[in-house]
Amino acid sequence: MHMRVKHPTECVCGLCGSTFATTRGLSVHNMSQHRQETNEGNGPNCEVCGVKFATVIAWKKHLVLSSKHEVSNGCEFCGETFADEASLKLHLKKHARKQSGRVPPVQIPSKCVICAEWLTSRDQYKTHMTSLHPLSAEAKRIDFVERKKPGSVICEVCGKMVKSKSLLVYHQRKHTGERPLQCSRCDKRFDAPATLHAHVYARHTNVNLPCHMCHKRFSNRNALAKHIKIHLGIRPYKCSICNKAFPHLCDVKVHMKHAHYKVPWPKKRDRNKQKTENTETE
Repeated sequence: MHMRVKHPTECVCGLCGSTFATTRGLSVHNMSQHRQETNEGNGPNCEVCGVKFATVIAWKKHLVLSSKHEVSNGCEFCGETFADEASLKLHLKKHARKQSGRVPPVQIPSKCVICAEWLTSRDQYKTHMTSLHPLSAEAKRIDFVERKKPGSVICEVCGKMVKSKSLLVYHQRKHTGERPLQCSRCDKRFDAPATLHAHVYARHTNVNLPCHMCHKRFSNRNALAKHIKIHLGIRPYKCSICNKAFPHLCDVKVHMKHAHYKVPWPKKRDRNKQKTENTETE
């Protein structure tokens, strides 16, 4: 927020008028919020920033949010300007009432109406529709419902939308590298309580669940379920760019990060070299 307000930026979305601190944040915002939209350029043109907007509302919102334009008493949601601050506050209450309204939940059928694949949970249904059928009417409805959820906030760095401000704090630690939570049984540190709890359960809890196909053992049921998907050849998650399929959602994120966003792969540790070094020290 400080970067966006205090320092001018060239990263402007021509579809909605939002501004971002980095080009990475703008690209992720366009993929998540405007995947099925195109900027026809029917709106006004900002000569200062060199951006052609899709609508007049997006242009007005840009004038309010961008630090290059000195617009006072402007609404950051619709771009309307007011004579005084009191009128602006009264107008913002209308947006607050709209955002706090109840949103009808996504109904889960027994199977997908497009490809007839069976679905078992709400998250699996939403992921299936948005990844495999992104151009369908149902995928657009799910995207609309998710964006209308009250309390949702967006990361100013990468454009990702999270459900609450507390989750935004944990998410932004991925950008800053901050890891304030330390495991009480080892020296590892973590950025969120959920990852710390998962580490303690996986590394410091004696739970042995065998796979009935290869007899490999796992520390928790989630890891065992993910492993069984590999045996069954289940790959429900697809990359939205190259359409490559993966058994887990985290695999898609890693694939897009290194294959399409050109982030270097981490160096692999030489375990044999580490063993020889440990034996030499002993």
